[in-house]
Amino acid sequence: MKEKWIYWLGEIGKEHNDLVGKKCANLGEMTKMGLPVPLGFCLSVKAQEMFLKETHADKEIKESLIKFADLPKGLKQFEELSQKLRQIVESREMPIGMQEIITSYYDQLCQRRGTLVAVSVRSAGTVSHPGQYETYLNVKGKEELLDKVIRVFDDYCKGKINWSSTIWRWVNLELWFRVFIDKKQCWE
Repeated sequence: MKEKWIYWLGEIGKEHNDLVGKKCANLGEMTKMGLPVPLGFCLSVKAQEMFLKETHADKEIKESLIKFADLPKGLKQFEELSQKLRQIVESREMPIGMQEIITSYYDQLCQRRGTLVAVSVRSAGTVSHPGQYETYLNVKGKEELLDKVIRVFDDYCKGKINWSSTIWRWVNLELWFRVFIDKKQCWE
């Protein structure tokens, strides 16, 4: 049986930090507590590894890193390497099996809401790096969702290795925080 690499937020918690990253694990904890967390799902670190392996991007990345090892190092060379690695990842298409599973979760999310849902797609790591990585808001439709997941997969090209991807229903953050704060005040 293949290892699971995609989870609903309600399936995870703080014990899954190394599998899905702190942000996802904490969202799972909040969901279990009954806090007003938007519906969502996350991809584990294994999803990125599978993507890289199935598209053979891992081999091309390794070759680029070997070539880089022989070059003089400076900021310009690191920036060029980062751009090259991002291009390798972004040039790949999501493998069909992964596409089907990710889009089936998205379909279920849309069915639960009764409409085509706008989501946010962002990376989440086992160590916090606020503001350093991509966040895509208001992502609608399967094609755009898959494109943004691939773009999040290349976040590690900025130097972060252990990450996962979180996808949840995009909401007006001001309203969400207001609901969260109002509910919290009721508990005090």
